[in-house]
Amino acid sequence: MNELLPVLFTGIVCGLVTWGGVRAELKYLRRDVDEAHRKIEQLTATKACLQ
Repeated sequence: MNELLPVLFTGIVCGLVTWGGVRAELKYLRRDVDEAHRKIEQLTATKACLQ
C-alpha cells in the first residue's frame, strides 16, 4: 500500500506529459500540412496560368 500512491502519481504525471507532447506535436504537424497544401495550391494555380 505504501508504494501504491507514488506509482499512481507517477503514472498520472507520465500520462499527462505524454498527452501534452502528442497534442503539441499534432498542432505543429497540422500547421505544417496546411502550409504544404497552400504551397501546392499556389504552384497549381501558377502552372494553370502559364498554360
